[in-house]
Amino acid sequence: MYHRLMPLAVVNVAVHVLGLFMALVGMRPGSPLVPVQDRIIYLSHHPLGWSLGWGVWMLCDIAVLAFVFQTARQLRNDLAMLATGIMLAGVTVDLACDSLLIIALPHLAASQPVNDDIFLAVEKTINIVSLVMANGLITLSTAVLTLSIRNRHGAIPLITALGSAIFVFGMSLSAAGFTSRPWMTEWLTGPTILSYCVWCGLVALKLDRSGAAA
Repeated sequence: MYHRLMPLAVVNVAVHVLGLFMALVGMRPGSPLVPVQDRIIYLSHHPLGWSLGWGVWMLCDIAVLAFVFQTARQLRNDLAMLATGIMLAGVTVDLACDSLLIIALPHLAASQPVNDDIFLAVEKTINIVSLVMANGLITLSTAVLTLSIRNRHGAIPLITALGSAIFVFGMSLSAAGFTSRPWMTEWLTGPTILSYCVWCGLVALKLDRSGAAA
């Protein structure tokens, strides 16, 4: 029995757009984009916007995993299964990092007196693991799934182009995790997420049409 992918694609787009909004209004004040003392003060109050923001991004992880899993069920080839395994690993790491960002950083910020060195070390470690390992695996999974679609349905220029864009932007985002320039992370997040949202919709449209015609 064929299960349509478009409902999952719509959910993915919705939660990712909400995630971008929450990143701007609730999470930015607690990020390295603002001076350390300002974000310590912000996080010390355990702000709801910070926790809800990361909660939305956790929902994004689950939505992406569900979409990749269901897409792999439709494609039924080794590359699709590999993409699912890679995505599962990336999402697992990312969920752990997001949980630490919700719990650990506000706790450290609220400690008196605040040890800036410990706060910065924990913050940087979580961000590096999240951006480099988790985001890198998620990006790689999307690229492998794009290849799987190409192998099954032939070259689809827009899907291939967007899959390539996700890979370039996503890997650049991972590389930004090693830098001390948080503005790079901010500027690369938008193009990565928007490319994924369009790719997701096109993949769902293509496979739903193929499934309906089968």
